[in-house]
Amino acid sequence: ISLEGRGEKAAHSALARAMGWGGDGKGGGWGAFNWMALAKMMKGKGKGGGGWSRRPRNEQCVWLAGLPEGPRDKDLNKKLQEHMKQAGECTWASIGKNGQGHAAFKTK
Repeated sequence: ISLEGRGEKAAHSALARAMGWGGDGKGGGWGAFNWMALAKMMKGKGKGGGGWSRRPRNEQCVWLAGLPEGPRDKDLNKKLQEHMKQAGECTWASIGKNGQGHAAFKTK
């Protein structure tokens, strides 16, 4: 977009329309911005570095059932993790409110 020879306000509005920020009341405001395209461009960059890359593989997880039901409890999750360390290097353990949970290990 060439903005030469235009007034400051006209240049700003042309740039805003080009970026999808129009403001003419016909759906060209912020709602028209394509958030999905922005998310695809980011691909997990920014704070945290897209933590999904640290998710353990299925071979390193154990799915559990028959655990106590109730609200989530961090202390109970810590106790489960300590218990699971008997089987190997348990890096994470969690019990859901329905009595099911899983534990993740560093190696197979």
